[in-house]
Amino acid sequence: MIPVAEKYDMQELFDSEKMNDYLERYHIREIFETKELDFRLFVYERGELIVNAEDTLSYFRFIVEGSFWIYAIRETGSYFRIGQGEAPALFGDVEFASGAVSPFYAEAAERVLCVALSFERYRNVLARDASFLCFVMRSLAQKVEMLSNRETENCNLTERVLLYADRHAGRIEHVEEVARQLHCSRRQLQRILKQLQEEKKIVRLGKGKYQCSIWEEY
Repeated sequence: MIPVAEKYDMQELFDSEKMNDYLERYHIREIFETKELDFRLFVYERGELIVNAEDTLSYFRFIVEGSFWIYAIRETGSYFRIGQGEAPALFGDVEFASGAVSPFYAEAAERVLCVALSFERYRNVLARDASFLCFVMRSLAQKVEMLSNRETENCNLTERVLLYADRHAGRIEHVEEVARQLHCSRRQLQRILKQLQEEKKIVRLGKGKYQCSIWEEY
C-alpha cells in the first residue's frame, strides 16, 4: 500500500488503566529522570500513517501494540517499502536528535497503539535529561546497525566489496582480513577485485592493495 498525506490520522484513547499497563510493561517511565510527564495513548488503524515524512513529528511515539511498514521515497517521487517493524518500537529519536523531519514514512499494517510524549512541551526538559539522552543514543545506534546490516545483506559480493572500500576511504588492504569480514573466500574476493580492475572501478596499488577509482583524486 502506498502512503499518502491524507491518510495521516489517529485517535486518542482515554484509558488510564491501559496506559499504566503499557508504561509498566515496557518500563517507559524508567527511561526518564524527569518525573510527572504527561503521556498520551494514540491508536492508528490499518493504513493510517504513524510518521509522515512531509510533516514535523510532534510526539515521541513508543509503539506498544501492533506492526507497521516503513517506506522511503525515490527521487522520482514514487514510494517503496523498505521493511516492517512491530512493538516495541520508537519513533521520534531521529527527529529529536537532528531537528529535521523524518526521512521515512511509517504506515500501520494493523491496529497500532502508541504511548506518546509531546516534543514541544518537553523538548527543553528532555534536552537536559541524561537518562533519556542515553536512551536516544542507544536507539540511534541500534537503528544505524540495523540499516547497515540490511544494506549489506541485500548486496551481492561485488557491491559489498565496493561498500567496504567506500567505508575505508576507498582503500582495500590485507585481502585475507577483508575476505573474512565480507564472509567470502580469498579466491572469491580476488576474482571480484580482478573484475573491478577490468571495469576500471578500482586500481591496484601494489601487492594486496587497491584503491577505488572515484577516490583517487582525494
